[in-house]
Amino acid sequence: MKSDAEDDASTREFKVADSAMMRDMDIPSTGDPEVDFHAHMIPHHNGAVAMAGVALKHAKDPATKAMAPKIVAAQATEISDMEAWLTRHGK
Repeated sequence: MKSDAEDDASTREFKVADSAMMRDMDIPSTGDPEVDFHAHMIPHHNGAVAMAGVALKHAKDPATKAMAPKIVAAQATEISDMEAWLTRHGK
């Protein structure tokens, strides 16, 4: 996603996060559904962390600001779990 000159700061930052996530998810499949699941979900979760960071920085709604750190914590745990799984399986 490319930024538009009319985009506000949060939109620009969301587009950067989305673009990074899509780029990082564009990896070759191995044919092993377990490996592919973990390998593709890690950048997907990193994207969620980045988007939550944008929300923390720019959101005004208290519920959104309260949800964002929960997303960061949950996704970080899952990323660690998936990385550990890949390591245990020699990937």
